[in-house]
Amino acid sequence: MANQQVTVRLAGTADQDALAPLLLEAYDQYRDVLSPKRWEAYRDSIEASVREDAADAKIVAELDGKLAGSVFLFKTSEAAYGSSSPGNATPVLRLLGVSKEARGQGIATRLIRESARVAASWGADALYLYTTDIMKSAVNLYERLGLERVLDKEFDSEGILIKCYRIPLAEFLAQAEEEVQLH
Repeated sequence: MANQQVTVRLAGTADQDALAPLLLEAYDQYRDVLSPKRWEAYRDSIEASVREDAADAKIVAELDGKLAGSVFLFKTSEAAYGSSSPGNATPVLRLLGVSKEARGQGIATRLIRESARVAASWGADALYLYTTDIMKSAVNLYERLGLERVLDKEFDSEGILIKCYRIPLAEFLAQAEEEVQLH
């Protein structure tokens, strides 16, 4: 496994048809945690996000030439969620997903780092993302990476706390560069 080649790049037209199945597989673990109605709405939201092409950047990761993960990047929360709530006028990372077979190989971290680089290239100083406690592995990753909780941007959605994390881009990218130099 250690010899596998991971490539992170902007998604191209040829990737479009593979994105929905990849994300649905990645998020399928929540099917039994959410109510059937809520899962269907979430699944529909994932499919719509892929189809509508509203993301300002779609980033993919390949593992040995096979699509293994993706993330969507939006310049504002309004672009990401269709409304100004939760109210960030800064970039938002959304729909970070890694295939089941590719998990545990640092792909999500690489996708977050590339998202940070893209957001910084837009002139942003921070990148936000939202998650819930049912996404335990995601929460663990965000906290391990040192992302900051932003309590005043969190909200309740039908009884589920939607947590907000902030990535201060300059510090995050400097830390990523330092880690690369150490290896």
